[in-house]
Amino acid sequence: MSKWYEQSRVRMLRSFVTKHLEEEGLLPRSKDEDEAAAVFWARVEEAGFLVKALELYDQFDDQDVEWVHRPRETKKAFAERIEREGRQAEVDAARKELLEHGYSLRKIHEQLVYRFQPQDGTLTRPWETPDPWEAGRLFRKKEDQDKFLAEAERDDVHDYCPESRWRFEWAQQHREKRIASENAKYRVDCAKWRQEERVALSNARRRAPEVARAEEQRKAAAKAEAERQAAAKAEAEKKAAEEKRQQEIREQEEAKKRKKEERNARRRELRRLRRHPKVAAKSKPSADNRPALANTAKAGDWETF
Repeated sequence: MSKWYEQSRVRMLRSFVTKHLEEEGLLPRSKDEDEAAAVFWARVEEAGFLVKALELYDQFDDQDVEWVHRPRETKKAFAERIEREGRQAEVDAARKELLEHGYSLRKIHEQLVYRFQPQDGTLTRPWETPDPWEAGRLFRKKEDQDKFLAEAERDDVHDYCPESRWRFEWAQQHREKRIASENAKYRVDCAKWRQEERVALSNARRRAPEVARAEEQRKAAAKAEAERQAAAKAEAEKKAAEEKRQQEIREQEEAKKRKKEERNARRRELRRLRRHPKVAAKSKPSADNRPALANTAKAGDWETF
C-alpha cells in the first residue's frame, strides 16, 4: 500500500481529465505513459481545450470532495442498517449472486454498499480495506515480516568473508543513518513532483483567462466573417433576382415589339393588295387557302381600311 506522500490528489484529478478527453476524442493519447503535468497542460492548450479541461478538473474536484466527505460503512454497520430497513433477503440474494461470479468478500461488500444505499436519501460508501497479500504481505503477521526482513538484510552471507569484514561493520554502524537518508531523499523527490503538479495547474489557471479571451475574439471574428459572407450572398442573390426581373421585362418588351411589327407588316400587305386589284385578284386565295389567310389577317386588320 502506497504512503500518503507517494500520492497526489492533483495528479489523480488530472488523470481523470486526461481519460475523459481521450475517450471523447478531443485529445490524442500520449505516447509517454508518465507524462509530466506541464507537458499535459501545454498539449491541452495547443489542442484548444484548456478552458474545457479546467472545467472538467473542477467538476471532478467537486465530485471527489463530495465522495471524501461521504460517510463510510463497515461490514458491521452495513449489516445493522440492512436489518433495520428490512432488506436482508435482497442483500442475501445479491451476495449469493456475486459469490457465484467469483468476487472476493471485500469486493462483494463494496458493491453491496453502493447497490443498497440508505432509504432516507443519504449517500454512503464502503470502508475499503486493501488486500494485504496484493500489497506485498509475505507473512500472516506483519511483525514477523518486519523481523525476518530486517534479519535477512543485516545477516548477508557475503558480508562475512574476511576481505569485506570492515565494510560489513561500517554498514552495520551506519545502517540506520543510510536508511534515514534514503527515506529523506525519497520523500523530497515525492514532494518535488507533487509541487510540479500544483505549479503546472496554477500556471494553466493563470493562462486560462487569456486563452478564453482569445477564443472569444476568434469566435467573434468568425461570426463577423460569417455575417459578412451571408450579407454578400444575400446581396448577390438580390442582384441576380433584379437582373432576372429586368431580363424578363426586356424579353416581354421585345415580344411586344415583334408582335407589333408583325401586325404592322400584315397591315402593309393588306394596303398593298387594296391599292392593286389585279395583283390582289391574282393572289386571291382559293377556298382551300381562305382559312389560312383568315388566320393571318385578323378582323381588326380589315377594319382599319
